[in-house]
Formats: sequence, C-alpha cells, structure tokens
Amino acid sequence: MKRLSLIFGIFFTLLNFNCAKQIEGSVLEFNKVEDTAIGIPRYELLFRENDKMVAIRIFQNGRTLLLEGEIPEDLTNVVVVQIIRSEISQKKSSKRGIIYIKNGKVIAKRIFKDGKTLSEGEIPDGIILERYENGKIRNVFIHSGGTRNGPALGLYLSGKMKLEVTYKDGYPSGIARRYYENGNLMVESKMINRKNIYYKEYFENGKLKEEVYHEKEEK
Repeated sequence: MKRLSLIFGIFFTLLNFNCAKQIEGSVLEFNKVEDTAIGIPRYELLFRENDKMVAIRIFQNGRTLLLEGEIPEDLTNVVVVQIIRSEISQKKSSKRGIIYIKNGKVIAKRIFKDGKTLSEGEIPDGIILERYENGKIRNVFIHSGGTRNGPALGLYLSGKMKLEVTYKDGYPSGIARRYYENGNLMVESKMINRKNIYYKEYFENGKLKEEVYHEKEEK
C-alpha cells in the first residue's frame, strides 16, 4: 500500500510539472511533499528548459527515489551562492564571505571580518543553490523575508541525500534529519520555537548511539 501511494505521488508530481505555467529558460522547482503513508516528507527537485522537463530528482528518508535526466548548468530562477574561504592550514579553512550570483551576475555579498558582517546588495526571495566545486548540487533552500524560511535539502558529492531541515525565520524548526551516505539515519533532532526538544544519534549500522530529551513538547 505504501509503495502504491509513492507511485501515485510521483505520478501526480510529474503531471503537475508538465501542466505548469510556461516559463522560458532553465528553471528549478523545489518542493517538500508530506507523505502521510510513512510520516516522512519527500523532496523534489524538478528541472525544465523552455517549459520542457529535462531532469528530476526525488529524495525521501535518506534514499533517492527517482533520478532522471541531466541537470542544466544555468538556472534563471535561482540564486547561486559561492563560499569564500580563508586557508588556516592545509587541512582547515574558515568561511569569510558569501557571494550571491543570479544569471551570471553578482547581486549581493556578505563578508565576515573581525566578528562583523559587511553587507552589499539585496538577496531576493526564492530558491538559493549552493554547488560543490565540480558544479554538483550541495545545498538547496528557500530565502524569504530576508532569511531562510521553508524546506532545505543537503546532498553529498555523490548526489545522495545528506540532510533535510525546515527553517522558520532563519532557525531550524520541526524535525531535522542527517543521513549517512549509505542512506541510514545519522541524526534526528527536533526544535520548536528555537528550543531543542530531542536529539537522537545512530551508528552507521542503524543502531541507536545516543538519545537526549531536552524539553517537553507543548501540546
């Protein structure tokens, strides 16, 4: 029954994607879809060029459910971030700035120096995309109201699911999960109103390593 529900969910995702409003250029649609069958949401990255679907990635519970097509390099509706790092040693580096790029042009900068943040330009609402040095997707999240708001997805260099979290006013809210590259759960935590409710950590083989409850959840 759960398998059938998943198949229908993906089918309607593809149907809605192909019936969406026509948009020129290469675009990305990022969705978090609640799955009542298993109680864990799935995340959809839908890519199209000139209103034609060219690639799709669907992730859920540390697994890749669907991987089709080649992802376009230039996406007109997203802001790409580049991290500026300072080399401290051969093994360590520190983040000292972020550059935001849209349609090949730098639209904003955030430079960290002496404990302060120097801001230049405005970051528009919408999808923010961070890539690895080889161009593969590293993180996807939603920027709204001047900060992170909504779902966020992290991927390993291999393209496998690494992290799922939802932000509210710049802070994690609800259940967040981090996965090993083999798909097994590494950490699950829950935050409500910026308070830690619980934290669970697992070994790579799936066995529970640590479980801590910080606050009682208000009902």
